[in-house]
Amino acid sequence: MAAERLSEDHGIEARVINCHTIKPLDEKMIVLSIALAGAGLVGVAVAPQLLFAMPALVVHEIGRGFFQPLTDAFVQHRIHSSYRATFGSLQSFLGRIGFAIVPFVVWMFIQGKPNTPATISQVWIVCGSALLLGAMLLWVTRPRSD
Repeated sequence: MAAERLSEDHGIEARVINCHTIKPLDEKMIVLSIALAGAGLVGVAVAPQLLFAMPALVVHEIGRGFFQPLTDAFVQHRIHSSYRATFGSLQSFLGRIGFAIVPFVVWMFIQGKPNTPATISQVWIVCGSALLLGAMLLWVTRPRSD
């Protein structure tokens, strides 16, 4: 086994993690990543100065960075291999639809308003709040194995 070889050859202590032990965490972590992205976006919008906005931006980017690998792991564990390509195509399609819908919604939200930092903050607050609301809805409606 690779972990034993690392230990014997290089003195590196390694363990093999069973992916089945990680599975229960991925649903919670996906919701957490969405919530972090939303909270970070709201934090950047309401931060009074750069000193407070930078940590909020880091929180936002951590949430964004975790999302894709977590959803990939979720799909790998739960979708049969014969359907993964179809599911991946559907995910890609929905993501591209989101890229089309969100700018339109933002345009509708700020239509007629002047381009000011306050307007940008309002858009970030609305988008971050939508992410937080989505995370809460996912958390409440998640399947439970009681």
